[in-house]
Amino acid sequence: MTVDRLERYLLGRLNRRSLRIAYRAAVAADILRAHQRTIGMHPVTIYTPGARAVTLTGATTADRRTLLRSISRDALLPVLPPVTVRRHDIDLVIEDTVGDIDASGTGAETEATPAEAVERPQLREGSGDHSQYLVKLAKLLQAVAHPPPITETVIVLSIVEAIRRSHLTAAQVLEVLSRPAPVVLLRLPIRGFEQTVGLMIEHGIIGRAMRLRDGGGGYSLSRRIHSGQEPHDQNTLITFRAGEITNQSTETRRQLLAKALSTGRPVLVAAEDEEPWPDRMTSSADLILDAPKIDWQLLGQAIEITTGHSRAEVEETSREYTIELGRLGLGDFALAIKPGRTISNVLSRLESFAQEDADVQRDDEGAGSTKQTVANGERGRTSSGSERSRRVDKTLSMDIIQPAQLPAITNGKRAAQHLRVEQLTGYGDARQWALDLKTDLVLWGSKEVYWADMSTKLLLSGPPGTGKTTFARALCNSLQIPLLATSVGQWLEPGYLGDVLKRMTAVFEVAKEHGPAILFIDEVDGIGRRDGGAGRTYDDYWISVVNRLLELLDGTAKSEGLIVVGATNRPGVIDPAIRRSGRLERHIEIPLPDIDALEGIIRHHLGGDFRSVLASANQSVSGRSKNSEGAAHATR
Repeated sequence: MTVDRLERYLLGRLNRRSLRIAYRAAVAADILRAHQRTIGMHPVTIYTPGARAVTLTGATTADRRTLLRSISRDALLPVLPPVTVRRHDIDLVIEDTVGDIDASGTGAETEATPAEAVERPQLREGSGDHSQYLVKLAKLLQAVAHPPPITETVIVLSIVEAIRRSHLTAAQVLEVLSRPAPVVLLRLPIRGFEQTVGLMIEHGIIGRAMRLRDGGGGYSLSRRIHSGQEPHDQNTLITFRAGEITNQSTETRRQLLAKALSTGRPVLVAAEDEEPWPDRMTSSADLILDAPKIDWQLLGQAIEITTGHSRAEVEETSREYTIELGRLGLGDFALAIKPGRTISNVLSRLESFAQEDADVQRDDEGAGSTKQTVANGERGRTSSGSERSRRVDKTLSMDIIQPAQLPAITNGKRAAQHLRVEQLTGYGDARQWALDLKTDLVLWGSKEVYWADMSTKLLLSGPPGTGKTTFARALCNSLQIPLLATSVGQWLEPGYLGDVLKRMTAVFEVAKEHGPAILFIDEVDGIGRRDGGAGRTYDDYWISVVNRLLELLDGTAKSEGLIVVGATNRPGVIDPAIRRSGRLERHIEIPLPDIDALEGIIRHHLGGDFRSVLASANQSVSGRSKNSEGAAHATR
């Protein structure tokens, strides 16, 4: 097989999917009926005329209008099939009168009902040669089938171009992919590539449908939560996002790749940036495909396939516009490039999107400079012993609290101002968890333990006033790492779902930038749950919010260097998935202080004055006792 033939095959798969969708739309409208049969080992769908078969005149334009009046245009859109997709059926249209085939595929005779006989009279007239009718209908369905999505078309063309540039033949590429567990590095430098190619693989659009599993323990490449099958399943593909794995230390990267390879399943590392592949990844790879940036030649071909505008027209008209293709993502292509739009309309939209991206990038660079100045100022403060809290971004509503630089020996009020975990009383297991973490953090810094082997995520619960926030500040001082304090209430301030999700992601990103650091999330019960246990409306909204938090908490690769502490008064209303392994799995309840704990709290706050206050209290009690004795003696 040549590379050109491979290109035709992959594009043909996209077109055949659109045609299958058109057939299913005709079935939904009862223009056709689908019957499942098995020929050999292959499931086959056989289509026969339905009860509402349309009259065809032979005039293509008129017949097309007639068909579209019966079929919803939305039903023709090439949407992704269900996740539990089976092997693609082989679709056949065969000659049939009224029956001969039933839905069970046994070939039993079926009789037409009187209603069917009335609703499709054209099939009972003339010679009864229904084969001609079905051939015409098949051609008409092919004409009305929606073209393949521009995003998937661009990816297919880019993968083929990457194969050409690799100087490998199509046969060599297919040979590598047919091995039991190949390791493939695949790059297309455009926003949205990683998730889109994950969905295409997951749904069998560019090959056999496979279940995806993230090699770092988080969400799959397609960012779906259903991909939780066992990694040893024969249909499982282990995936990594290049940006996440390349940002890890060399040792962590080695550990993640070794674990993925040990499953005996294929491994795919997808990249949508231009960062070079690390040496360990290239040394482990069986196939490396680096697609070039999208250029006008490739985009013109994709536009021709999806809209019908010729490549020459695209190239000629593009000279009238200033469009930086490198600023555009696959989502921009999907919004701008649609059938029915003129090429000028398409290019005008792309120009607007590219300019908008340039403006956003300039704003981000300015904000990044300001943020870096703040961060440098915080890190560069003197060891005066005072804690600092600064609002880093109004849109994030998050405080960064630097640890107090404590002197070797502390006493008096100064010690009371800078609380450490070692001084806490009444915290029970939470105190021991913190002390163990302090030891592990030192070992991690010297590369003696892996982050994955440490307990770094904690859910604290207890009545109001039991000191959950105090614990976080004390942990900051004991570990001598920054504390980033936020709350679910602050996340939800924007209201609109998109803004809420962006704020949540940004909080974790900023915390990661300050790592190693503590991220303290107050009011974590406000996130609710997905099963309606909180009794709230707008389920889709809350499901999306919970899913985003699960994604942010998931995976060692994403959270290395980040300690997450959640606080709540109502642990029972939190979605159970948030408390599962790898997330806030350690739950410690802080009770109201008992007598011993109260003594420790008072002792801490009084500091060096504790003994004198205690002595004066004893003198006062002693004095009152003597006065009482004297009064009692006088009465006698």
